[in-house]
Amino acid sequence: MRRARDVRDQLEGLMERIEVEMKSSAGDNVLIRK
Repeated sequence: MRRARDVRDQLEGLMERIEVEMKSSAGDNVLIRK
């Protein structure tokens, strides 16, 4: 689980740097597949 947390932190940092909003799909699988 630590590795998963590290990857998530890296992705969050990259998204902040390029100013992309983080959203949750809230169980909507269609958004994830696109």
